[in-house]
Amino acid sequence: QPQIRHIFHMGYDWPSNLPRWHLIQPALEAIPVSPRHYIDWGANQGFFSLATGVQFPDAHVISVDCFAKGYLDQEKQAGAYIGLKRLSLCYTGTKRVAASHFPTLLDRNLHVDLQSGYAILHHVYKSLPATRDAMAKLYGDFMAIARTTIFELAEPWAQMEPTILAGAKMRGLNLHVEHLGNIAKNVGMYELKMEIYRQEVKVTIKNFDELFPNARFDLEEFADVMGCTHSDDMMKDQLLYAVNRG
Repeated sequence: QPQIRHIFHMGYDWPSNLPRWHLIQPALEAIPVSPRHYIDWGANQGFFSLATGVQFPDAHVISVDCFAKGYLDQEKQAGAYIGLKRLSLCYTGTKRVAASHFPTLLDRNLHVDLQSGYAILHHVYKSLPATRDAMAKLYGDFMAIARTTIFELAEPWAQMEPTILAGAKMRGLNLHVEHLGNIAKNVGMYELKMEIYRQEVKVTIKNFDELFPNARFDLEEFADVMGCTHSDDMMKDQLLYAVNRG
């Protein structure tokens, strides 16, 4: 059985990652059904992608990032070492994940059971107007990708509060809850269940099957939307590196 401790020696930042994982893991344990597909947006070194793959060994893990040099090889080697059944790395090159990606995925009915955004949306939102409606649309489009989404707030969001919330003095999770509340109001069809696990927020769309009856997932189509490319150290005949041991 794969164990995340098996990659302790492979260059991951344990003082930073393990405390965060101990906050994230209870939220994952509360998911009643093992996800078929899991997207980790802004995967960086891929620690949380791998850890979630260990938590749900039958899930297809998709890590998405522009990846710093060396991180691709690191995650590939670590995933192989711990024996994950299905791991795909979506390498977006110099392009970051953009707000426009989410509605494009929705237009194609591409959805997954589980996704995470650990300190990433503050990068995505920079090109958007700093208004409540813009933030609500970003969160709404993003959350609609998955049945269950787990957020983690990044410190830069707290620094931007006066602009985003017109002077409201809120910090940390309160900011997420404010945005999610806007979504519930602006997108009345969503039936959201919000759960707070210390610094993480888990959001489940309770009426997901009703809202998205044609939901599906196709890896190659997802790669096409995201602009995933191969690199010299990946399989040159594929858009993205994939392992399938299932």
